[in-house]
Amino acid sequence: MSAKTTSARDAIFISSADADKLWPLVEGDRAPFTADRHNLVRLGEELDRATIVEPAELPPDVVRMHSRVQLLDLDSGATLEYVLVFPHQAGSFPGAISVVAPVGTALLGYRAGSVIQWPVPKGVRRLRILSVDPPARAA
Repeated sequence: MSAKTTSARDAIFISSADADKLWPLVEGDRAPFTADRHNLVRLGEELDRATIVEPAELPPDVVRMHSRVQLLDLDSGATLEYVLVFPHQAGSFPGAISVVAPVGTALLGYRAGSVIQWPVPKGVRRLRILSVDPPARAA
């Protein structure tokens, strides 16, 4: 089985519930994340290009807020596991990654099997999404 290589410009799907919570972060209404301004701009760009669907219409293998995601780092071979969270939840448990972090933004809206290439401060990360557990199962 070959995975499609995706980039920051491929189609993504985000639930309307997640979009409603993420836009205030991007617009600066909820928190003073001025140090993350560049990352918030990138998140806003992702929200702008996303197809927004009702939560019940989002397939279970799409990364959404509070999904548990298992990844394969294609450069190091390491297997990683994250739970995508809001910035105020980052660091609250092992594996929590903020949606404002570059990799967190990159994951949002993609499906299991996708390969994501995304710029991070130290270069480009290449990650294959191995599996996605939706929030109810990830808890």
